[in-house]
Amino acid sequence: MVGRKKLVLEFILLILLVAAGLILAWPELLLFSLPFASHLLLGTVLSREFRPKLQAERTLSSPRLVEGENLSGTITLKNRGKHRAFVGIVGDPPLIQFDRVAILKGEGELRINYEIRPKRGLYRLSGPYVWAADPVGFWVWEGVIECQAEVWVYPRTERVPAPLFSPRITLATPGGAKSRCAGPSGINFYGTRPFLLGDDPRRLNWKALARREELVINLYEEPRTAVITVILDARAEAYAGQEELLEPGILAAGSISRALLADRHRVGLLVLSGGVEWINPSFGRHHAEKILLTLAQVELQPTEAFPTLTFLPWEYFPKGSGIVAILPLRNEEVESLLSWRGKGLELLVLGLVPPPRESQDELENLAERFLRLETNLALHRLWAGGVRAVPWDGKAPLGLALRPLSREKLWSRA
Repeated sequence: MVGRKKLVLEFILLILLVAAGLILAWPELLLFSLPFASHLLLGTVLSREFRPKLQAERTLSSPRLVEGENLSGTITLKNRGKHRAFVGIVGDPPLIQFDRVAILKGEGELRINYEIRPKRGLYRLSGPYVWAADPVGFWVWEGVIECQAEVWVYPRTERVPAPLFSPRITLATPGGAKSRCAGPSGINFYGTRPFLLGDDPRRLNWKALARREELVINLYEEPRTAVITVILDARAEAYAGQEELLEPGILAAGSISRALLADRHRVGLLVLSGGVEWINPSFGRHHAEKILLTLAQVELQPTEAFPTLTFLPWEYFPKGSGIVAILPLRNEEVESLLSWRGKGLELLVLGLVPPPRESQDELENLAERFLRLETNLALHRLWAGGVRAVPWDGKAPLGLALRPLSREKLWSRA
């Protein structure tokens, strides 16, 4: 017990001892009250002069890290006053948690080192909570000492192949999308045209020259940059009973976005949760960090505005662009996805499915079989409607699941 309560309690105890000694005419009680009186008088004098000046400094190993990495730091509490103080310091919950009590001398300091492994998210740290008391315990101060900092914990990503797109509309810059336009560079053969002055002689078609005795050059399907939107479904209703699928979905959204940006596409992000979090399509390293920071703050939230994906506003998607939809693969959302395909958008679907579970209960095994049948039926309907879709349970490598959608798989079939 410290502070005003201790002062009042000692004063009441002193009054009772003195009164009892005078009423009972017992000198021993009066002598016994002298130590209490001395302590009370000394504490009152010392507490008037006790005014600690506390400061806190913080150092972090890195303000930005990826989920799974360790964050080490130091908090230094300094006493700029001349008097000794009893101090207690508590870290910044929920990120930093510690509790220390120590005696801090005048012009002294207390250094606390810590190492933690935070989860994804954006953490704004205000400062440690500190309480300080004089040596007698009659004066107490408590509060937060400001030493603000921000820690960005990006979601974990994997190195995956970029999905192959061939949207109707592409930009006039080189990229990784099949543009259906003829050009001098590319991999897939497109056709030929007559040789014109200024053309590269290395592009001459020698077989056509031998047959028709006419100079022609080869044309190739030129890869271009496309506008692609990555959609992450984070509605609580879509993950009912399967909340563990959100983290694989976030990992997939970040990994695919980085792969598309590396393939020189303009990538946008739409997170559907309690509301709509939208990032305009762009490119560059800063844009990639912006996408990862948005994904770091994603949480499951219920929504009434978007019971199905059909209610999404189409102003977000440029006409003829590409979409990568990451969502739990449910049969009731198939019609919404097929309607997107009917509006001229090239759609790729990464369906999040729970990993297989083995149980001794026959009813649970039967429910697992029905879930697998529903997943296969949804995949079949999507492929039949012209939508490329693959399932992923979050356990296998993401790159292996995306191979049917990437150019590596398509080229290996050629």
